[in-house]
Amino acid sequence: MNHTLLDGFSAVDFMRNLASVAKGESLAVVPQPDRSRLKARNPLHIKHEHLEFTKFSNMPNPSLSEPKSWSKLSCKLFPISGEMLGRLKRKAGQQCTSFEVLTAHLWQAHAIAVENPLEKTCTVLFAVDIRSRMNPPLPREFAGNAVFPGYARATAKELKEASLGWCVQRVQEGIGRVTDEYVRSAIDWLEVYKGVPCSDRSIVISPWKRLGFEEIEYPWGKPLYSGPVINSWMDFVLLLPNPDKEGLNVFMALEDHQMEKFRCLIESY
Repeated sequence: MNHTLLDGFSAVDFMRNLASVAKGESLAVVPQPDRSRLKARNPLHIKHEHLEFTKFSNMPNPSLSEPKSWSKLSCKLFPISGEMLGRLKRKAGQQCTSFEVLTAHLWQAHAIAVENPLEKTCTVLFAVDIRSRMNPPLPREFAGNAVFPGYARATAKELKEASLGWCVQRVQEGIGRVTDEYVRSAIDWLEVYKGVPCSDRSIVISPWKRLGFEEIEYPWGKPLYSGPVINSWMDFVLLLPNPDKEGLNVFMALEDHQMEKFRCLIESY
């Protein structure tokens, strides 16, 4: 199922309907597939630089869409308890959500673990659901791709020297940036430049924990596991459910020597 067709919430709705049909029941969710409100404007009106995207003409060669051989990578699942998230929030020293503080922590730890040159700009991308951010809002049952890449940027030197609170502020700014006006400017930008999510990035964080794949009731029961078997993308991080309802699992891949350093950093809270 291609991401251009459905985002995570729409994919869950699709699977819930599949489960309902398999049980001989009516649709659990009536999908709303009208995408006309996400069309580019006429005339186009680009108001922002949109650093969350890379122009297709500027994509490096070979394309970064080619994953590193999984045999060279180490995949790890890091359980993050609710108690650990609480300690991270206290360390940040400011009001923030679990997602904001964990994204900041992962971004900072990853930039240090992979030993980026100090002058390199490290970008973290994260999915922002725009259904409630559009004016008027999209329906909750919208069937399509309504996630937008929020971002935060800093040099490797800044991340190495910064406090967790400073990193949290950058993430919060990235989430707050995603407004109706900003998204419509981005749609117009994409109409012109045919861009892709920022290729000069450090890490992409995708929060599956809130989607609900694991709660779908099929005729044979609920899934025992919801997520990928391996991860061959060393810049892609999944946040998955775990038995601690207040916590989650961090699933990612790095080269072996980087993974050990990352583990030490992620646990130093």
